[in-house]
Amino acid sequence: MRLRPAYAAWIVGAAVLVTSGAAHAQGTNPPGEEVLLLLENGLIWTHSADRPEATALLIRGGRVAWVGATGSAPVGAEVRQIDLGGRRVVPGFNDAHTHFFDGGFTLLAPDLLTSDTPEEFVRRLKEFVGTLPAGRWIDLSAAWDHERWPGHPLPSLSLIDSVTPANPVWIRRPDGHIGLANSLALELAG
Repeated sequence: MRLRPAYAAWIVGAAVLVTSGAAHAQGTNPPGEEVLLLLENGLIWTHSADRPEATALLIRGGRVAWVGATGSAPVGAEVRQIDLGGRRVVPGFNDAHTHFFDGGFTLLAPDLLTSDTPEEFVRRLKEFVGTLPAGRWIDLSAAWDHERWPGHPLPSLSLIDSVTPANPVWIRRPDGHIGLANSLALELAG
């Protein structure tokens, strides 16, 4: 069975976290001496414009201490090494899950999230609606953050109805816990 590259990268990342934590918990090094973990022969995504990829990564005390080329890590004798065999390593994610579809659709949607006022939000939404045929549903995720707006007012359908009369609208906050629908969407929903 072949693993998809993204899934394999996730497994390697999880293994690194587990093994580095397990090695630290075992206490193989004297008190005060940090555990070193060296990953080599990999494809390491650095998220740096200067050098987007590397082949080796050194972890000291649970943190990235060095990134560079295989065979050039500044380590002594007491280091645990893992040969990645060309597998991918990506930075750890703090979130336990990712909504890839929402992220992809966000790239195709108008930038409503960075609107600093309700008026700016409505102006940007109106521009977007102008590019769509009447009747087309507008379903946007992570599309507004009223906490950026002065006074933090929650939007209501009265804010968007005038600019979306012919398109049903459903817009969600980034946390996914609040949604905003216009009158047409509510009418169609029954």
